[in-house]
Amino acid sequence: MHAHFTEPELVELGSFIGYIAGGQRWIRTLGIGHGEVLAETTVGLSPEEAVRLRGQQAAGASRQAGKDET
Repeated sequence: MHAHFTEPELVELGSFIGYIAGGQRWIRTLGIGHGEVLAETTVGLSPEEAVRLRGQQAAGASRQAGKDET
């Protein structure tokens, strides 16, 4: 990896991987499923993915509103 990254970049990458892995372990410990908390946020998503997700959420809300009316 040293052929592609500097030493500080490798340290930062390793730190980030450890942070994410630890966060995932904590989420699993709490028993939280994917999308159960802060599912409406788009933080960390690309603009394109955020638009796609908002479209899915709007479609789901429309379907739910139709079910509530019946």
